[in-house]
Amino acid sequence: MVAAWLETWEKDGQPLPEPLAAKRFSGEFGLRREPSLPRRLAAKALAAGESLNSYCTRRLVKG
Repeated sequence: MVAAWLETWEKDGQPLPEPLAAKRFSGEFGLRREPSLPRRLAAKALAAGESLNSYCTRRLVKG
């Protein structure tokens, strides 16, 4: 599967993306979401006794 993907990129003349291991991440990313989601998440974070950031991070890591 990876070989087919690499072959397609090569045929299209596309440069290969930078390997993730070499890429630096800031620790932030933006999300497009429905406007009511932050309010619901904030209420759940408050009920759990956590900050919104901690609550969301924990939920993302948990899966």
